[in-house]
Amino acid sequence: TRREVGRRRRLPTSRLVVSAFQLEDDAIVPPSGFADELAAAGLEQRSRPEVPLEPRVFEEEALLVAPMRPDVLEPVAAAWAALRDTPPPDRRAMATAADAPAVRAWSLSALERYQNCPFQFFAAHILRLEEPAEDQSVLNPRLRGQFVHRVFQQFFEAWDARDEGAITPERVDAAREVFVAVAERELAALPAADAALERASLFGSPASMGAVDVLLGLEAERPEPVIERRLEWRLEGDFSLGGEDGRRAALKGVIDRVDLLQGRRLRVIDYKSGRRAIDARRALQAPIYALAAAERLGERDGLPWTVEAAGYISLLGRKAVTEIVKADDDGAGALLAEARERVFAALDGITQGRFPPRPVEASQCGYCAYGSVCRKDYVDEP
Repeated sequence: TRREVGRRRRLPTSRLVVSAFQLEDDAIVPPSGFADELAAAGLEQRSRPEVPLEPRVFEEEALLVAPMRPDVLEPVAAAWAALRDTPPPDRRAMATAADAPAVRAWSLSALERYQNCPFQFFAAHILRLEEPAEDQSVLNPRLRGQFVHRVFQQFFEAWDARDEGAITPERVDAAREVFVAVAERELAALPAADAALERASLFGSPASMGAVDVLLGLEAERPEPVIERRLEWRLEGDFSLGGEDGRRAALKGVIDRVDLLQGRRLRVIDYKSGRRAIDARRALQAPIYALAAAERLGERDGLPWTVEAAGYISLLGRKAVTEIVKADDDGAGALLAEARERVFAALDGITQGRFPPRPVEASQCGYCAYGSVCRKDYVDEP
């Protein structure tokens, strides 16, 4: 037929070229099924040698086709291509060092992150990479923590305004009424689903104790009068942190609660709304907040203040209280000094641009938000 004649005219008379497109050894599309029949076609087969493309039209050709031609790229791209083509002698050094950031005040949560893994600090606070958004309809951990802190702050402000003194066992019921009134006002501003979950967390359920019970129970166990209660106290500036070596740390942060007691003693309490256990050996916020608060109060009064206690109240974890500095503990001074040294060690590492992938525990790499950009093959031993 006429169609068959047309097809015959389009067939090659002497040579047939068969090719498939690939990108870095990955086929863009699979080859045609007719390629499998070439061997049975009785045709003489010859492989065409690869010839570098000249001129190279696309930048990809300059990078992927040997020999590489960085000179045809834009200057910035050419510089990066040259680095890739000629790795430095010590690739570990390249993966773990960076230019030192500009001097600034760091939060203690950021310094704790540096302790846990310097590269995680680098990704979050130097590169400022965003953590993946959580796909959930309820409050995320950060918003939930802000909600709980707000409820606790307003509760103590309302209780102190009543001028009833310490929360003794006899006053627990009255304190609970104040807490319920404050919490319900805040819960009313939340969506229904969030409010239901937060109400169960605050007031408890048949299966678990509520945050209010944890808080008031701890208050009743230490009914010492509080001269002044500082809530959400913002501190920022240079601190010696009790040292006499001339070193000062530029820090910033908000202390959840500082109780000023008789005899120029202070107690620092930090609330934790998460379930993760607190490692008392590496905690920085409670002990350093205590040293910073004592320093600022001493500057105000011209007299020294003593850290009576510092610790954490966990509202959801298995352990309600984690005491870092305990009252009448002979080793409190050494513990505070050791926490100070860890702060300056972290600040030195940041200033010198040392950000190796060095997790405290290898298991934390499994839930790190920055695993996709981490050089895990260069992980240092802690």
